[in-house]
Amino acid sequence: MVVVLQLRGEFDARRVSDKTAHGAYQVLIMDVANAVGEDWAPRITAAFEKFKGDGSDGHARICSMAKSQGAPNYRPDYMIAHGVKAVLGTIEGDGLVPGFDPQASWAELLKDYLKCPS
Repeated sequence: MVVVLQLRGEFDARRVSDKTAHGAYQVLIMDVANAVGEDWAPRITAAFEKFKGDGSDGHARICSMAKSQGAPNYRPDYMIAHGVKAVLGTIEGDGLVPGFDPQASWAELLKDYLKCPS
């Protein structure tokens, strides 16, 4: 479910304060691609064919799942640790954006990023 990984990665990027850490989920995708090897391209192409974009059954299922699960509540340590501030030991506070509204951000991602119907 690369689409779900991307959606959650985008959410995590919004809540992690160190902007240099925001590419962490893309590194995870590259790590999976490297681990799978030459089979990655045809497998990911087949997966996206099933998804088929906005309005398809696959799109509707992912939107429904994302809405029912709601905003992630795990701590995105994988992303916080990926940033320059973690490497330098200069993380401010808990590494998260102060005052971040997870519900509003999740709703915005579902609407604008994933293009889920209201």
